[in-house]
Amino acid sequence: MPSQTVHDQVEITTPDGEASLKKEFEDLNRIGPMKDSKLRGLDGKNKKMNRSKKSVPYDYTLVSIFMQQDEDENPYMNASWVASYDESSPMIASQGPTSSNIDLFWRSVLDNNVNTIVMLTKLKEGKEEQCAQYWPANVGEVMKWEDLSVTRVGDQADGFITERKLRVDRGPQSKTVTQFHYTVWKSTSCPEDGREIIDLVNKMQKNIRSAGNGVTLVHCSDGIGRTGVFCATVNLIDRLKCENRVDVFRTVKDLRDGRPNMVENLDQYKFCYQAIVEYLRSFDLYSNF
Repeated sequence: MPSQTVHDQVEITTPDGEASLKKEFEDLNRIGPMKDSKLRGLDGKNKKMNRSKKSVPYDYTLVSIFMQQDEDENPYMNASWVASYDESSPMIASQGPTSSNIDLFWRSVLDNNVNTIVMLTKLKEGKEEQCAQYWPANVGEVMKWEDLSVTRVGDQADGFITERKLRVDRGPQSKTVTQFHYTVWKSTSCPEDGREIIDLVNKMQKNIRSAGNGVTLVHCSDGIGRTGVFCATVNLIDRLKCENRVDVFRTVKDLRDGRPNMVENLDQYKFCYQAIVEYLRSFDLYSNF
């Protein structure tokens, strides 16, 4: 879709416009991935580590964690490699770690060259856990597991986005990871203002450039709804910059080929359009196309 028509696509309020988006999303749901094996994620001991039956990773995109001497197979983490428009900035979509596998989460960060984390959920919604706190409670404090430790180096808040610097050490290996935590995206609704998501994308991409690329890990609770929308927005912006066009349908389809149910519902699908419109508005790009 040429970028000039995106605004029209989003702001349609007639039934025909709503029906058009709904049909597009329904068509998307009819198309399955070429490979859909989930043997690792459905294995008995791994099955209980999945927060949702909807977000069990495909085997062929499952993120690997290196075996240690006392292990007889690679540990399992509910995280998937997903499509990124910019191949120099690959993305992982992950569920939020549970209290029992925080150490595996950090091992996956080290083993896969992750230097940027985007967190899209609070730790709890009401009484329901969305994600275990996988970083120390205060600046200067350390979390430890055998030869692995995470130190909270510093924080910086900007509106609803908190930026945390975390140092991860394992033996001689040490790296600083930047976490961007967006705290007001509920599991049951989309953000009211797409500009905040655009701001989050900008912060993430600036950090990727300053860190010398590397991998970005994006997670919410189950790693498909909010995570899917954010990854789609990143890819839509990157494609718009390079090609002056967007294709929400294709972008979400590509993400779903790597992880099931990315962008879960129609409201989230609509928000992908709204976010790209906010991007166009914020940079006043219409005059350039």
